[in-house]
Amino acid sequence: MTNSPALLLTIVQSILPILVTLGFGYFAAYRKDFDAQQAGVLTRLVMLYALPLELLASILSTPRNQVEGSKNP
Repeated sequence: MTNSPALLLTIVQSILPILVTLGFGYFAAYRKDFDAQQAGVLTRLVMLYALPLELLASILSTPRNQVEGSKNP
């Protein structure tokens, strides 16, 4: 449990870009910047490309010792 602040920081860093993307989407919808057809295209872009790439980048940037931290006494 000594690595819990570091683990919490890693989790926040992984989830924060997703929340920011969702926030931008809600803000754009509130301002009616996109119609329904454009929103579908943007949703597809985010779900098929941006989100998986962000998650992969977060996983690859996590130090190995944090991933294996629970194995060490």
